[in-house]
Amino acid sequence: MELFLLQVGVLLRPILFLDVSVSLFGLSIFELGAIGLFALLMAAFLMRASVGKDICLSAIDLFIFGYSLWCIATYVIYPDKVVPGEVAKWIIPLLTYTVAKNVIRSREQYQSILAIMIAGYVLPVIVSALLIGIGQGVDYIDFWTKVPRYKGGYANTHNMAHSMGLLIMSVIIYATLRITDPDSRGNKRDTVNKTILGILCALALYCLYFSYVRTAILGLLIFGFVYLYPLNKKLLITAAAVVLVMVVVFVPAVEFLFRDVIGVVEGTHPLERIGSGRPYFWMNNLERFYDLPIDRQLAGSGIGNRTGIGAFVLGEDNIWASHNDYLSILIESGVVGFLLFIPIHVLLFMRTLRIAGKEKYVFVAFFVATAIMNFFSNSYITRFGIAQLYYIVMLYVELPRKQNVEPTPAS
Repeated sequence: MELFLLQVGVLLRPILFLDVSVSLFGLSIFELGAIGLFALLMAAFLMRASVGKDICLSAIDLFIFGYSLWCIATYVIYPDKVVPGEVAKWIIPLLTYTVAKNVIRSREQYQSILAIMIAGYVLPVIVSALLIGIGQGVDYIDFWTKVPRYKGGYANTHNMAHSMGLLIMSVIIYATLRITDPDSRGNKRDTVNKTILGILCALALYCLYFSYVRTAILGLLIFGFVYLYPLNKKLLITAAAVVLVMVVVFVPAVEFLFRDVIGVVEGTHPLERIGSGRPYFWMNNLERFYDLPIDRQLAGSGIGNRTGIGAFVLGEDNIWASHNDYLSILIESGVVGFLLFIPIHVLLFMRTLRIAGKEKYVFVAFFVATAIMNFFSNSYITRFGIAQLYYIVMLYVELPRKQNVEPTPAS
């Protein structure tokens, strides 16, 4: 029962991240649907736990429970400063990790779930690519260059870009597991599967390019570098050459993407303008956080308690969107929340390093790339749909499996 609910949830989750105009209680209908699916899965999990069936909990899960309870406690203590819907969107992805980890108990089940998740992306990718192809799905037009930035079927460009990046990395993870799985070698369906996955990734790259979200683009490049460096330096050099040629061919796009960086280097813009003004956002939020009383520094400014960037409302905290997931955790859930949250990712990384076989490199690459994206943007922690899928992908690090070490091929 739990496995079936997880399969349904994983299939629908990429679809439920699409944008719809209907909302209720501050959440879109699709977000409510995702929460409802999780509630069913959680109920099945609790029923299983209540009858004494095998439940696997680790230090990661204990910190997840601690952080989740802390977020709920901050709402109880400061109900006027915390948005309950945002609390749900912050803690449900973490709890999904614990629940899904106890449902998926083998590498084969994990590969099946990953394949289902990738299948769930087919509709969002096709819809977004078609909208972009016909000139629809524009998020906004850049003021300076008049270049349209597309969002496809998503709420904004960043949602689409990070979704496409996650899909491409998930496909590479899936392909790596298939290659290193002796039971899947020689399967005649692999040629058809590779063709379908190749087309899906090509459409995803198309959508990613027209989003012009450089955090997602750089994250994908970092993923490729970290993955290939220990395994195949010749392929890495070839890939680097291809990227260099693309940079030369698409010089206008590169100049558009890094206009602020070029301006800082040339001295026409102040340093705080680099990264679309991220240093300015970070300093503002840290200053506002420092000004809070000690109890709210410990508990946070309030999850979801944000004003518009550049806004200063009398009597309000004036916390902006941090464009840094780790900073968002610190400021909105406080020092206590930060100290409960960070060990989750430290332990995940330590588990990743202990994976035996060549698949270790793809998961290290995935973790490093997403961690860097989290630092420079709101990416894989505070973005609800992305976060849920991220933790499902990461649960592989705690799967019980035979540690058969395969030799690393020579570069």
